[in-house]
Amino acid sequence: MLFCLTVLIGCRKEPMPFPSSYKNVLIIYSAAYNNLAGPLATDIEFELARGEVPDKYSQNAVVIFSHSAPYSGPYGSGDSRHYSTSGDYETNTDPVLIRMYKEGGAVKLDTVQRYDRTFNEILPKNMSRVLMDIKTLCPSEQYGLLYSSHGSGWLPPQPQPKHNSIGMHFNGSSSNKDEMDILDFQTAIPMRLSYLIFDACYMGAVEVAYQMRSTCAYFIGSATEIPDTGFDYVNLTRRVFAPDGPDLKGICDDYLNVSAMGGTIALVSCNKLDALASEVKALTDKYRDELYKISEEGRRTTIQRYWCSSEYKYFYDLEDIFHHVSATTAELGRLSERIKSAVIYEAHTDVFTQGSLRLQNCCGLSMYLPAKDPSYDRVNEYYKTLDFDKLTKLVE
Repeated sequence: MLFCLTVLIGCRKEPMPFPSSYKNVLIIYSAAYNNLAGPLATDIEFELARGEVPDKYSQNAVVIFSHSAPYSGPYGSGDSRHYSTSGDYETNTDPVLIRMYKEGGAVKLDTVQRYDRTFNEILPKNMSRVLMDIKTLCPSEQYGLLYSSHGSGWLPPQPQPKHNSIGMHFNGSSSNKDEMDILDFQTAIPMRLSYLIFDACYMGAVEVAYQMRSTCAYFIGSATEIPDTGFDYVNLTRRVFAPDGPDLKGICDDYLNVSAMGGTIALVSCNKLDALASEVKALTDKYRDELYKISEEGRRTTIQRYWCSSEYKYFYDLEDIFHHVSATTAELGRLSERIKSAVIYEAHTDVFTQGSLRLQNCCGLSMYLPAKDPSYDRVNEYYKTLDFDKLTKLVE
């Protein structure tokens, strides 16, 4: 009997540990200590969890950083530490790092780390810390990052109401908020990404993509606003963990399929952006005076714009801008070739219903159309710090 008992004890199976390394890790950085708290939590708790979540012992992994302002509503989980009243931006909540996986047929959201309640996820040093923690937790052959929050393209710091490039953290109210500079965002990422997806408004700008060219191999962003429902999270894991590699085109199509307002989406191959920027430089060198005259002569209204509100009046279609100078057919043809080489997939609806914005001449990426008006001085000075302007000299 003692022998049999020993054998039984020796054969008892211990729970299998997580893999020590991975092939593909999807990182979702959900910066929602703002008025997107409800929709962004819904994306994770109810949409992502309905998809094809990897098994606990898979070589694929989903890791989520989430910091959500307290909110109530049909999607509140009832956990008072995280959800209380709608519009509460004073009660601190726990920023958490979560592993999402499937075990025994059930989806688990396993909190693996909590950060201090004063932790501001918009500060570059904090974002870098989170991503380094993920690298330690899940060493992987490749990482992809989906960043979900508010976005303002490449815009510089401005007086209140303050705009900056990416992310938003409310400090008590929507009138007092922190946002991240796109230059800081780029340097805060400590790993080379296979893909970078912006579930945030106006990030589909050539200036943003060019700034990220050494950070990621592929880039997905929208030149317009993005509705608060965001991307298609139900099908997200099925796309990024596809057998033949991440199906990034499918992610773009899925976005327009679920966007209640329509819009634009583009998939960019970052290793083609230098050639595109060089072509823009050649055209800018030759037609700089004409570019500025577009504004002086009031011809901006004839160019495809991507903004709905005048506070974002800086985003126009890259290709259509140069159709409004006296560029030759050959020059426009070379530009078009460079765009098609870099923007490997682009899709848009006829209308973006937010602001009834008609989308007719879209190449997939926006670009700044400079002006000498004094109201553009702050933007022009900041623009010179972007890598894109350092090459093209669009703003001298």
